[in-house]
Amino acid sequence: MPSVHETAYPCFRMDITKRDLAEIYTPGTEEQNFVERHTRKDVTRLGFLILLKIVQRLGYFVPVVSVPPAISRYIAKCLDQQFDPDSLKEYDESRIKWNHVQWIRTFLGIKPFTEECRRVFQGAAREASRTKDDVADIINAGIEELVRLRMELPAFDTLVREARKARAWTNTRLYHQVFKKIDEKDRKLIDDILKVDQSTGRSLLNELREDTGKPTLKVMRDLIRRLLWLRNINRFAGALENIPYTKFRHLGLEAHTLDAARIRNISEKKRCVLVVTLIKVSLARVLDDLCEIMIKRVGKIHRSGKDRLIEYLEENQDKTDAIVSSYKEIHDVFSNRESPDEQVSDIKTIFAERPDLVDYSKHHTEFQGKNYFRLLWTYFKNSRVAFFDILSNLHFISTSEDKAIEQSIEFARAHRKTISEWIPTHPDKKHTKRGLPNLNDFSWISDKWWRLITGQKKRVLVPERVNRRYFEVCLFSEIVSELKNGDLCVEDSEKYADFRNQLVSWEEYNERLLRYGELVGIPTEKDAFLYHVTDLLKREAKESDRTFLENVDLRITEDGEITLKKLTSHPEPEDLKVIEAQIMNRLNPRDILDVLVDTQNVLDWTRVFGPVSGLGTKIKDPAVAYVIAAFCYGCNLGPMQTSRVLPILDRRQIAWVNQRHITEENLQKAIEVVVTAYNKFALPKYWGDGSSAAADGTKWDLYERNLLSEYHIRYGGYGGIAYYHVSDKYIALFSRFIPCGVYEAVYILDGLIENKSEIQPETLHSDTHGQSLPVFGLAFILGINLMPRIRNWKSLKIFKASRSIGYQHIDPLFTRESINWNLIEKHLPDMIRVAISIQTGRISASAILRRLGTYSRKNKLYFAFQELGKVVRSVFLLRYLREPDLRRKINHATTVSEAFNGFVKWLAFGNGGIIAENSRDEQRKIIRYGHLVANLLIFMNVHDQTRVLRDLVQEDYRVTPHVLTYLSPYRTGHVNRFGNYHLNMEREPIQLHYGEDFMTIPGPFIQPRQTLLQ
Repeated sequence: MPSVHETAYPCFRMDITKRDLAEIYTPGTEEQNFVERHTRKDVTRLGFLILLKIVQRLGYFVPVVSVPPAISRYIAKCLDQQFDPDSLKEYDESRIKWNHVQWIRTFLGIKPFTEECRRVFQGAAREASRTKDDVADIINAGIEELVRLRMELPAFDTLVREARKARAWTNTRLYHQVFKKIDEKDRKLIDDILKVDQSTGRSLLNELREDTGKPTLKVMRDLIRRLLWLRNINRFAGALENIPYTKFRHLGLEAHTLDAARIRNISEKKRCVLVVTLIKVSLARVLDDLCEIMIKRVGKIHRSGKDRLIEYLEENQDKTDAIVSSYKEIHDVFSNRESPDEQVSDIKTIFAERPDLVDYSKHHTEFQGKNYFRLLWTYFKNSRVAFFDILSNLHFISTSEDKAIEQSIEFARAHRKTISEWIPTHPDKKHTKRGLPNLNDFSWISDKWWRLITGQKKRVLVPERVNRRYFEVCLFSEIVSELKNGDLCVEDSEKYADFRNQLVSWEEYNERLLRYGELVGIPTEKDAFLYHVTDLLKREAKESDRTFLENVDLRITEDGEITLKKLTSHPEPEDLKVIEAQIMNRLNPRDILDVLVDTQNVLDWTRVFGPVSGLGTKIKDPAVAYVIAAFCYGCNLGPMQTSRVLPILDRRQIAWVNQRHITEENLQKAIEVVVTAYNKFALPKYWGDGSSAAADGTKWDLYERNLLSEYHIRYGGYGGIAYYHVSDKYIALFSRFIPCGVYEAVYILDGLIENKSEIQPETLHSDTHGQSLPVFGLAFILGINLMPRIRNWKSLKIFKASRSIGYQHIDPLFTRESINWNLIEKHLPDMIRVAISIQTGRISASAILRRLGTYSRKNKLYFAFQELGKVVRSVFLLRYLREPDLRRKINHATTVSEAFNGFVKWLAFGNGGIIAENSRDEQRKIIRYGHLVANLLIFMNVHDQTRVLRDLVQEDYRVTPHVLTYLSPYRTGHVNRFGNYHLNMEREPIQLHYGEDFMTIPGPFIQPRQTLLQ
């Protein structure tokens, strides 16, 4: 059952501020006159007015005695009355109150919750349940409709029951709709998939759920066979039409968590839907994995070619030196010999002495020296058969009007069995009868490939023949490139589908446009947008020029050389070591299990977990099971080891709880519960105000036998990257597990967009990878202020709003290149459409950035975001060079995120820090588990430090704001990771101290909040 705080159901805030009282609960003149007309006694008048203001705020009636005293006291003060709780209790029990209820309904124009209102809520809930599966989301949709029609809200339990009924009604209709489209023969196929082979103990369902191994040729062949099998049994594509993606995704997730025995126990209609969905999900995943393996192997082929070229050049360095020496000898011959006959004779002698140099020069020149493409065939040929199997079984579709790659793929398929070195581009009559296609468009072939493929130095429109080997290597390299940047998509895939189909329609775009512009704070009309960004760039450049002489860190010499001084660190406060020592001495020793139990008792963070289906098997003591699962996977112990040290649940029960009750999504919800509660502490406000976050990744070791695992050059060893978004309040907001080989900037924006906690940053810091132009452009359209750490800033170009503008001091900072404003103007609707699609959850920011992170000559959207990125990054770089405090803030933010990386890995002490799970889904969950456990310990550390600081203040220690800014929640010295584990859910609940009672009082010890920069 969802809690009230997970929905939009109005309720009283725990922390009511003076501003809230003034803005929400101050009675107006009309309201006071209304109350005066219907009451005579002061007590009745006060109760009546409190009831009126509360209904305006909540939308439903509550007993007046249940209203927070601060509100009742404030309203009494507005009436110049004394606040008396006993008299309000009498008012609650009086008959006159029910007359007041009717008068308030008439005055406010609201309808009581009747059967008509229930039908209104049911209609809205059923409509919402078509696209949503979370009960909280369905409740919110119903509440929105009741408020719109000015209907009184019922009790929260009533809304929960109705929302569940609506979801069940919608799901039943969906199951019936799909079931009707499946004939009797196909239902028999579904039953066969669920049958368990007695000899192996496995069913075909296991094949559907099987994860892909490391990208070897054997795995590629197995995937091709699996793809053919899936296509043979995927006869239900029409049955799943018109099912919203969110419903489809939830059904696939539920089916993936069930084994054959449990699915057989489900009703026939739902059983069919689950299996059909799982088949489609598995088919999409196999297609994605084949593309991923091809991308990885082609990338490895190119890396091998580059390495071989370096070896080749080193091996033949003596020949290169000898050729240079020979060139000098030839020059000397011409200088010292006047007779042409003597010159020719001496030159012949030079060539005759080293005939190997002539062959080397000829070969080196013919194949363009340092062009490693000529070496790739050696590494490509072993994968050729598997690559062509992929080419034959995947349907590649161009996402633009340019169909050259599609035609080239058909040409390559037709010549798959050709063994000759050269292939005619226009087959003769003999070959035409065999159905061999022509090859007419060579625009996609780069200059480096041209001579290798055609044997010609100069480009022509259509060459007569192509070198088969080089053509194939070039084609697969281009296929990989276009898959990555979205110029090529794969039918029935998910990751490599045509992203344009996932964008909002133009009708929905027009409906949302104005509201989106207001929300993000940017103009959405073309002329206004261009004026906004050009003015932004002009103002920043003008300010940098005006303050240049005051900027002691930035210097430009007369010859144009630019230097920027390194930042100097601030000295630590004098009292810091004393306070740190006191904190460490006074912190209570804690076991990790006790931290999980204590936080569960006060936060109830396990309430978000439950059966994936919503109706699955209940657990006798769910809090115990969920805490054990968090300890098991968050500390990387694994079910076997956990069951040994905590013999409360056996390994199968722990694994079952993880599989059937805990998902990536509800782990993120649990994280958000902790973050929202953490935000109430006063201490983190000395570290930041929650307006910024930093994104950074750290490598986690994996076994080599899975598709996500890759060798990381920088860190060494096989693994994946856990990518965390850490708030300036030192708590992590979002996490994701990504392969080592991907560009981290692709995932930089997801954390801010998908984070639903109370801390909502607007500024995002990152390491150097965040300085990509398309990322800057997309972040700006999304309303995110991107501020990455800059390394080698001199290599980055700073653009002027117009080349005609001149500046007195900073002209050498700017490049002579210009911004293509016409391209930004032309594609502004497309860029905003992408942003609205991301905001509405139709597509993720990483899915777009994967396509914008690679150069594409076809994708105009890539160029548009790149041009906008030039503007936004130029504005940022001007500020970066001008403001040392900004540079210091960025460095501090990235340092905090790196400290969190070390903290979360310290907690994952099991199995030597290696994630033993071989399933990508489980690996991603383990990262989220670790994130959750780390946040719980951070929460407890801040609570304990708050308690200690309060004691220190009372003992007259000098606890200044400057000292507080240097403290950190990443403390581990008092935490016991090893030893005896004992789970005691009956521990005495901790008394939370948020610190607001003494950290916000001006005085000799604690001053009003200051930041480190101040």
